[in-house]
Amino acid sequence: SADLTEIQALSMDAILKGKNSLLLSETGSGKTLCYVVPIINQIYKRLAQPENKNPMRGALILAPTKELCSQIYATFRKLDQEHIIRITRTGSIMHIAPVVHLLDQRIDPDQLREISQQNMVNALTWSEWDVVVSTPVKLDNLFSMKDKKDPYDVNPKTVVLDEYDLLLGEENIAKATTNILRRFAGVHKSHFGETNKERQFILCGATSPRKVGGINIQDEVKNWFVDL
Repeated sequence: SADLTEIQALSMDAILKGKNSLLLSETGSGKTLCYVVPIINQIYKRLAQPENKNPMRGALILAPTKELCSQIYATFRKLDQEHIIRITRTGSIMHIAPVVHLLDQRIDPDQLREISQQNMVNALTWSEWDVVVSTPVKLDNLFSMKDKKDPYDVNPKTVVLDEYDLLLGEENIAKATTNILRRFAGVHKSHFGETNKERQFILCGATSPRKVGGINIQDEVKNWFVDL
């Protein structure tokens, strides 16, 4: 279509078919729509198949900043104006137990923080959501708490790494990203094992740097995604 940008025209068909994809294009070229549209398509199709009981469904989207998470969230909302898709940002699940706070003004701030964290973990129930958008550090933290009760709950069909060079190369973020990839992309030492091969991975970036902060990004990508 003449309305598609170059990166959209080149990538949309493969992504709609569920193939793993690496999208490289300058900022502002419309990469976000390259994965948002196929994810919406996947979820709409799934909703039309109530008999489909496969627990692997929906999408998990990782981005390096809360600002980018907000932009991605807004893109989904703009395209899904009837709010058919249930989407959340982990940073917005801030249930800080105001009732407890009102009942007892002397409550310990650490205890309040603990209640808030537990509410966030409880809110990250996969049956409640179709799409979760998060920074890796926030999500990795929630997973570490959630694993104590239900390590198999969050089970996305599609995993997106937006600005993957930062997610894999920025020192403060890379460890959390790697933990999440070990869970959903790794075949060994993962809760899900071989079923991880059924997931779709989409990596987006403006450039494909060889190294970021001493980490060889291209090697990292090859280690995790053999068929990109």
